Amino acid sequence: MLGPMLGPVVGGAINTYTHWRLIFLINLPMGALGMWLAWRHIPELRQAVGPLDVRGFALSAAGLSLAMFALSAIGRGLVPGAVLAACGLAGASLLALYVRHARSHPQPLLRLDLLRVPTFRASVLGGSLFRIGTGATPFLLPLMLQLSFGLDPLESGLVTFTSTAGAMVMKTVAPAILHRVGFRPVLLWNGLAASLLLCGFGLFRADTPYALMVGVLLASGFLRSLQFTSLNALAYADIDQARMSQASSLAAMAQQLALALGVTVGGFALSLAGVVTGREEDAAINFTFAFLTVGLLSMGSAWQLRRLPPGTSELMVHP
Repeated sequence: MLGPMLGPVVGGAINTYTHWRLIFLINLPMGALGMWLAWRHIPELRQAVGPLDVRGFALSAAGLSLAMFALSAIGRGLVPGAVLAACGLAGASLLALYVRHARSHPQPLLRLDLLRVPTFRASVLGGSLFRIGTGATPFLLPLMLQLSFGLDPLESGLVTFTSTAGAMVMKTVAPAILHRVGFRPVLLWNGLAASLLLCGFGLFRADTPYALMVGVLLASGFLRSLQFTSLNALAYADIDQARMSQASSLAAMAQQLALALGVTVGGFALSLAGVVTGREEDAAINFTFAFLTVGLLSMGSAWQLRRLPPGTSELMVHP
């Protein structure tokens, strides 16, 4: 959690006092440090696995890349519409071919049959909807603070990092909350509360007191992190050890896809709001519409999570 917490502050300082390109160069020493720590502290464990599903890799990688490119470029005017339509159709076709391929392959790259496990399905599908909504926040919030409210990047980073600080506080109390309340109520009601706070970001204005913004962001980070902790624990509650690797791969892919879609949906909602209101894209009212859109989308995760079996509330996370 230190990375997401310090990232906005460090990035804001670099962008304010030096050049924005250095933001990307900082990945080099951080990456080298991570590689050394992994080599130094993580034991080398080997597990016998089957051969790589090369065809499945090609179909899924190409299909997801084309589909995500088409979705992210909609409404931007950067690529001709015919090209976007072709990329979207090709991506969807390749993904459909992968689904057909996975059903017949003995060891597919992504085991879609894991979605038959109720707890795993609820975590992946419901969690994806929640992540699409919250994934738009690191994109929309700094834009609103800088373009609409006039804050510089460092000031924006000092405001936005408080959300991650709230998430760090939550990590110390999450097991106790889940022990006391249970998974199902936490996932339903906490998810709804976190989504409502996300909608509330759109009510911020340039004259909103910083203390109020920081308080809302702290609470939002706390609730959002509790939701992620619950979703991640729930995903593997009914997965046996033999399928754990495939389950973690599928869940990780869904998480990254949902976060990327969050940026796409947030950007599209912001552009659409500008067209509807007739105001400049950085107008505060457009951010209100964008945050309302992603918040309601995040709230849609409750529809999937409410289908969890009642006994799910008896699951516990041990400290």
